[in-house]
Amino acid sequence: MPNLPSSLLRDQIMMSQPEIMSLACRAARGAGYSWGMAEEAGFAAVWLAHYGFDWADTLLARLSGPRGSAFVPQSKAWRSAGPVCGLHAGVTLADFATLPEGPLGSGVTIGAALDPVCLLPFVARIVARADVPLDVYCDRHIWVRLGQTGVHLSDLNLNSRSSAMISVRPAPANKTDAPPREHHQTAHVSKRVYDHLETLALHMTVPATAQSLSGAGAAGSDSD
Repeated sequence: MPNLPSSLLRDQIMMSQPEIMSLACRAARGAGYSWGMAEEAGFAAVWLAHYGFDWADTLLARLSGPRGSAFVPQSKAWRSAGPVCGLHAGVTLADFATLPEGPLGSGVTIGAALDPVCLLPFVARIVARADVPLDVYCDRHIWVRLGQTGVHLSDLNLNSRSSAMISVRPAPANKTDAPPREHHQTAHVSKRVYDHLETLALHMTVPATAQSLSGAGAAGSDSD
């Protein structure tokens, strides 16, 4: 967990991984995502928090920002008319991992992705299943290596990119890794972002109607 000044800590909420999962799932569902995609958003949020990435602002940007263009997975380079959603692209990348459209052969170029950090949890999922280390390139620069030894960040400055060209390729066997990222069991989130995510989560609830309010409680008599 990063060390924050006391002035900033007063505006922060500490959250455990189950709490992050719950909030992310509910917020994604409230933003109109399917239950399956909401669960994937929860997985991504927990993974990002676990490795010290800015999960909360990234999630909020994905849920409240542009949804991205439709895309067609293809071998070597995916096709789209514009930037794609990093979250949806990540889920699809993991689904196509062992197919020609995936990264395990000679690699694949996703193209422009919105909030590309959302892709990393799903690249890590591929690594865990295939036992093949993968390099993620951001704007043609090596960004992250994910392997069985952990998450190795080559360029910290690329973490906050709101949009970038992304490619994923098998990592060279002779490459020297940067130090692995530390693990975190809890994470901070600002009250402002937390409130925004909770507001999104409330959209998944069913509004009360006059009929539901008038019928609240037991509908029959209890004569026992």
